[in-house]
Amino acid sequence: MKLRKNVLFFLLGGLVAYIAFTVFQTRPQGSYTVLAQGRLQPDEQITIDVVKKVTPAVVSITTSGIVARESWFGIVQDRAEGQGSGVIVRPDGYILTNRHVISIEGAVRQTVTVILPSGKTYKDARVLGADPRLDLAVVKIPARDLPVAALGDSASLQVGQKTIAVGNPLGLSQTVTSGIVSAMGRSIQGEAGMLEGLIQTDAAINPGNSGGALVDSSGRLIGVNTAIAQLGGGGNIGIGFAVPINTARAILDDIAKYGRVRIPWDGLGQQVDVQPAWQQAYGLPNGVLVRPIPGGPADRAGLREYDVITKADGKAVDTRALQEALNHKNIGDKVVFTVFREGKTLSITLTLPERPGALGT
Repeated sequence: MKLRKNVLFFLLGGLVAYIAFTVFQTRPQGSYTVLAQGRLQPDEQITIDVVKKVTPAVVSITTSGIVARESWFGIVQDRAEGQGSGVIVRPDGYILTNRHVISIEGAVRQTVTVILPSGKTYKDARVLGADPRLDLAVVKIPARDLPVAALGDSASLQVGQKTIAVGNPLGLSQTVTSGIVSAMGRSIQGEAGMLEGLIQTDAAINPGNSGGALVDSSGRLIGVNTAIAQLGGGGNIGIGFAVPINTARAILDDIAKYGRVRIPWDGLGQQVDVQPAWQQAYGLPNGVLVRPIPGGPADRAGLREYDVITKADGKAVDTRALQEALNHKNIGDKVVFTVFREGKTLSITLTLPERPGALGT
């Protein structure tokens, strides 16, 4: 009887061991269930299709130059680098980007390098022109049959519609983020003045995205990613800005017609808002105190040092409003200034010529 109990116990123990072995072999510790991939939702498929269409036309741009600085040992030259993105807009190598991507402040002997999504690198890319008023530039590489981004119509954008941003934030190439058009017509302070009429989006944009593509749900280029709002930490907070593609068309048209970017030149020189203390001390009105560039358009039109421009085309101005008024002018346009000089009010008409290439962009 005792032998039968031992045999039964042995058999039961073996059965338990076998079951345990089988379970732990087929279901590892921390077991999980793997399901088949679900069907893509229509909105997901739209994003995927757009990404496949746009990413081949988005490039990485690196700019380097030499910056001089003072040290205990005299003038020291350091190499400075900047990194951003660009969008191919013509198959023969024309690339739209931001001016601040291809320009390092204070640097000399600057070079621009373009890297295609394939990894092919073009050193010493040629900058065809830039417009500091728009923070836009066009770069040319010696290539043919490149994929291009189809241009959309930023004038038809509506707040709330989908946006997709493609660029190289922090050097992470071909990064895609999505969001919506948060607002239209925004104005922010840029490196060379106020940037106006911008698209605001909550698609994540970070350093390195500048110059990259902002597209709609059809994959059409609607803007060039330009700037972000930042708090103390410096990261993305969901407020980004892009130059509308309809604004960018102006410099693309210049390149097509003239082979360069044509910029109107006012020659007003230094401009500063009249301060309350100056009003009391010198009897000056509200307006903009100017110091025209000798021999420049404003000087030739009759403006003098310490003139106060109170109106432009009949509208009262401060420095910001004056810049906004001039930014909407083209080469050959006229602007009528109301000027206060030595207790008298004058009317001076300035016709805007093209900015000389010697002054740079």
